[in-house]
Amino acid sequence: MRFLILLLLVPAVSYSSEYNNVTISRLMIDKAYGNKVFVELSTSQVPTAECHQSNGWHYALGLSDSIDEKMYAMLLTLQASGKSARFVGTGRCDLHDKIETLNRVEMK
Repeated sequence: MRFLILLLLVPAVSYSSEYNNVTISRLMIDKAYGNKVFVELSTSQVPTAECHQSNGWHYALGLSDSIDEKMYAMLLTLQASGKSARFVGTGRCDLHDKIETLNRVEMK
């Protein structure tokens, strides 16, 4: 019985994905999905977030505040320049139920 109680108290672990030295293959904004941008990277590696089930898009980024807008500007710069970067997700699918939410972009 104690073991069962301990299992219930342990939070579910969600692993965020991380990609290093990859470029952006595609960006998409679609009015049907609201105020967000979808990001596809130049890797065939599938994100590790448990909720992630998309075969194409790696991340979703909301465009609801000034930080999101700055991250979107970085994404546009990276795509236009073809430079590689580091991308890190949140481990959650907050903006789309099958695509991990983008948390960090690091430009070199």
